[in-house]
This record gives sequence, structure tokens and C-alpha cells, in this order.
Amino acid sequence: MYDKRLETFIQVAESGSFTKAAGALFISAPAVIKQMNQLEEETGITIFERTSHGVKLTAAGTSLCDDAKSMIRASEEALSRARRIQERRTYTIRVGSSVLNPCTALLDLWVRGGDLCKDITLDIVPFNDDYRSIIATLTHLGEDFDILIGAVGSMQWRSTCSYLDLGAYRICCAVPRDNPLASRTSLTFDDLEDETLYMSKQGDIPHLDALRDNIERNHWRINLKDAPFFYDINLFNRCAQEGAILLSLECWDRVHPAFATIPLDEGYSTPYGICYPKTLTENVMHFIGIIKTILENERYQ
Repeated sequence: MYDKRLETFIQVAESGSFTKAAGALFISAPAVIKQMNQLEEETGITIFERTSHGVKLTAAGTSLCDDAKSMIRASEEALSRARRIQERRTYTIRVGSSVLNPCTALLDLWVRGGDLCKDITLDIVPFNDDYRSIIATLTHLGEDFDILIGAVGSMQWRSTCSYLDLGAYRICCAVPRDNPLASRTSLTFDDLEDETLYMSKQGDIPHLDALRDNIERNHWRINLKDAPFFYDINLFNRCAQEGAILLSLECWDRVHPAFATIPLDEGYSTPYGICYPKTLTENVMHFIGIIKTILENERYQ
């Protein structure tokens, strides 16, 4: 990276003698003198004053010596950085993303992770939402993609794959835009009375079962309709055709143009997180470790 004669030059300057420099470098004195003569000829600079007692730097030589030390340090640092980059292990994580299971929350977290994430590359892999096939998709995590981000309140989801909680999505209502409630900034159960409300049928998502029990006990005028445990875009289409309201999540606010997503102001939410295979690969294990570190750092900020 730099002219190796600079090392000889610095040794001569520090020794004050061609002979002493040669001894320190384990080369002959004539070889040292030859290198210094070449350096002076090529640069056009008189570097040394030669006397019967040895050599000493000229003013120009002193300046060049200082800069030579800086050049050597900079060169060694550049090589060290390059070697670290070459030797650094990189990991690629394939992230499944769909209309109802977007990876936005992970990408936001990833940006906040900064240097912790520099050795990991994320590949976004689109897949189709289908309430009939989502469990099979989770079962085969690691084949087409390694992880996905989704609501992890379902007991079926939790038994099918491993997961790491990232936070909670606020429960909302997807309200047809021609419904007067679509102009509201938030809704309560009282607002939904005399409306048709689709929500996941009972038996798989405990916190939604509790929400349903509340409605059935205290708000019987809400016309509850069963939806599949897992939503897909066809359910949104069905509710749009019927003019029905759909219990929804804040992350689905732009899933269907026929609906306005209005927060349900009743204190309900659902956990979301990273779903990953029960059998961990090295890549996924490293990735999950990084995510846990980011979350831990944010917890104590």
C-alpha cells in the first residue's frame, strides 16, 4: 500500500546512521544507502545531510519523515479495515411479507438497530394471505422464507412456530366509508350497537374471546358475525359487499380502499411479533439474538 523504502527512511532518521539502520533492518549498509539515494533522486528532495559523524534530516526531510509515519499508519488502518470486512460473516434473512402480515414493524426496528444489524441482509419475500393456508405457511417456515411478522395471539400460531413478541397492535374497526361512523376518530362498543360486526370466531385467540364475551354480555344489540380465525382479503371484500364492520388491526389501515380504520377505544390490543421455525438455523439464531439485543437496549434507554 505504501513504498516500503519509507520504513528504511524512518529507521535511518531515527538511527542517525546508515550502518545502524542497516543493523536494525537486517540488511546491508549499501542497500540502505541505495534506497535513500533512490528516494532523493525520485522526489527531487535532499532528505539527509551527510557528515563524517552520520546523517541528520534536513528541514524538508523532517517534514517528509513526519508525513511518512502518518502514511504508514493510514495504510495499515486501511488494510486492517479491509481484512475485517473480508473476514466478517454476513447473514441473510428472508422475511415473508403479505398484505395482512406486513414487515413494516420489523423494518422500523431494524433502522433503530443501527450498527447491530450491519452484518445481516434482509430479503423481502412476498407471499399470499389465505386463511386456509396460513398454518401450513407457518409450519414450513425456513423453506421459502425464514420469518414473518404477524399477530401472535392465536393459539394455533403459537403451537406451530416459535415467536418473539415485539409489541402490540391496537384493535380497530374497519368501517365502510359510507357509514357515518367512518368519520369518527375513535369508537366504543356503544357506537357499534345496531351495526353488523364481523370478528374471529371463538376458540383460538383468548383476548378476542374475552372481547366477544364482553359484547355478548353487555352490548347484545351489536349483531356479531363469525369470521374465520385468520383473515384474508376475501373477508374484507365480503364485508365491503355487505356494508358490515370488521374488527381489525391498526396495521391493516390501508388493506382495502372501501374501509376507514378507526381505533376501538376500549383498551383492547393484540400482540405481534416475529414468527420463526422451531428448529433454528445458524442464520435465524443469530438474527433473533440481534433483535433481542435491540429490544433490550431500547428497554433501558
